[in-house]
Amino acid sequence: MNLNLNKISNKVKNSISELPASPPPEQEGIRELLEHLQRRIEGDENLPTANKAEALSQVQALVEAAKNAGIEEHRSIAFSALQRLKGIVKEAPKANNFKEACENILPQIATVFGL
Repeated sequence: MNLNLNKISNKVKNSISELPASPPPEQEGIRELLEHLQRRIEGDENLPTANKAEALSQVQALVEAAKNAGIEEHRSIAFSALQRLKGIVKEAPKANNFKEACENILPQIATVFGL
């Protein structure tokens, strides 16, 4: 991972850790979903570095939106971030790990935001 991508990744990881863990351990909440998505982004060797950086930036936007998920403006930020992540999937068709993660995780994140 290059230095800039590593910096973004650490910022996202630290921001996610500020979110409260989900109460029932058997269910994934927003924190766990975002952690899982971050790991899948970072672990996909077929996702180009520029796309990884952009995807991690969108995860960061979701983290910030999750801090105030009930506010309409934050729902709009979450919606935009989710749309951009879907766009990155189309831009990097060989990134199957990332694509699979988005197909499974993004709908769950959208539900958290009431989208």
